[in-house]
Amino acid sequence: MIQREGHARFIGYGAMLLESFVGVMAMVAACAMTPGVYFAINSPASIVGATPEAAAPRFPVGLSALSRDDDGTGSCRR
Repeated sequence: MIQREGHARFIGYGAMLLESFVGVMAMVAACAMTPGVYFAINSPASIVGATPEAAAPRFPVGLSALSRDDDGTGSCRR
């Protein structure tokens, strides 16, 4: 327990510091995922499918699938 009331401020600052560390780690983890996986994790089952097998074909696996144009060539020139 807390010995004095003055220790509460130190405990509060420590808790906020640890919470900010958790937030930074969550952002790093989210940025490390491919966009399709991140969207599938954060979307309801009615959008992506109830099972992982149903959700998998909906999202691109890598960045090469995201960089393709409408014609499928991957070039930005028209």
